[in-house]
Amino acid sequence: MSPAVEFFLIIALLLFIILFFRARARANKLKQHLDYGNQQYSILDARRAELEQHLDYGNQQYSILDARRAELEQHLDYGNQQYKELQQQLYESKLDGLQIMLNPHSFRNTLNTIQHLAKQTLNSVESLAGIFDYMLYDARQRLVSLEKEVKFANEYLRLYRLRLKPNVKVTTNLEDKANEEFYQRMKIPPMIFAHFIENVFKHGDIESEEAFIHIKLEIILPNQIIYSVRNRISDKKIKQKGGLGYAKLIERLELLYPNNYQLDYKPSGEFFSANLKLTLHEK
Repeated sequence: MSPAVEFFLIIALLLFIILFFRARARANKLKQHLDYGNQQYSILDARRAELEQHLDYGNQQYSILDARRAELEQHLDYGNQQYKELQQQLYESKLDGLQIMLNPHSFRNTLNTIQHLAKQTLNSVESLAGIFDYMLYDARQRLVSLEKEVKFANEYLRLYRLRLKPNVKVTTNLEDKANEEFYQRMKIPPMIFAHFIENVFKHGDIESEEAFIHIKLEIILPNQIIYSVRNRISDKKIKQKGGLGYAKLIERLELLYPNNYQLDYKPSGEFFSANLKLTLHEK
């Protein structure tokens, strides 16, 4: 083989080696880009799934708030009706007052009646104002302080109690002054307590002489609470099954505390008890 041919073969071999390594380097670079693209796609897909969860949560919150709005509108209508009745009673009391022949005892009783009705209407308006503020501003947040949620529960119960007869015994223990810092620091989803209060007045026995309502909030660990509601139920309502409100409560708890809550929710004889155990967080 001539030197020229050998030289040509060597040059060709070197060119082949150079092209081979260049092609290999380019293939490795393309593989890196492909891996990076797949990684970015996985991240975007995870974010899409997360955004879908947030969207579902937002839709659920909207449904809950819309139902609360409709219910509060009913309470507002009831408050307006009470106000009109109060005006009528005040008008009639003025007419009756003209017929009273300066009888101090009768005049005193009339004034006490007017005072009672006026205070009742004022309590309704004050409770509604606090509830509307909470729903319009605080309930839009993912979490609120336990202090705000307890205050809302007290206002909500205060509004419902206007429907009760004097014989119904209501005991509440939602606040603990000794643990005020805990109530301010710990966070909870807004309006969690509302369902249990509504359930008492919707399904409970609030007409009989033995009717009662017990509501309690207990701190059991540095970051755990138990919210308990107990009330009397009639034979007719014992047979009723949990409705849409209960299903929505479970659905919401599953979204907010997946496998991290305990709910004991059942009748026992003539009584109904609900106990919700939650682990709270500071953020």
